[in-house]
Amino acid sequence: MGHAENAGDTMIRKGRGSLGFWGKGGVRFSLLLCLFWVAACGLKAPPIPPGKSLPAMPHALAVRPTASGFLLSWEVEGDAPAGFRVFRAPLSGADCDHCPPAYTLRAVLGPEARSFEDRADPERAFLYEVRGFLAGGAEGPGARVNTGTVEGKGL
Repeated sequence: MGHAENAGDTMIRKGRGSLGFWGKGGVRFSLLLCLFWVAACGLKAPPIPPGKSLPAMPHALAVRPTASGFLLSWEVEGDAPAGFRVFRAPLSGADCDHCPPAYTLRAVLGPEARSFEDRADPERAFLYEVRGFLAGGAEGPGARVNTGTVEGKGL
């Protein structure tokens, strides 16, 4: 009878240790995988170098219609950023009031730039955003201007 009990104990021990992937190692692996997934999800931005701060928002952003589109101009206070990115989003009555603008990148400009002419239909309404950026790519806050409110346009 002692022999039968030992055989039963062995079977139980084998049963506990044969959980395969979900055994002790598998649970640890699964938890580690979840930890990496949680740490990796979310919006990441380029790093900001030590001792640097994000570029200031361009100010005095203005837009005026031209024969072939719109001329944007802006000013910068303090240190000039490494460059500027100009984005444009169409404005139309079909867009929902609460939806974020669907921006597309129109230009990447150098640090000396203080204006940009965009070729677009001057009879359409657009929302422009200009953002300064650091050498590593991190962007500061953007200044926005709406062409639908430009003087001299029939919108």
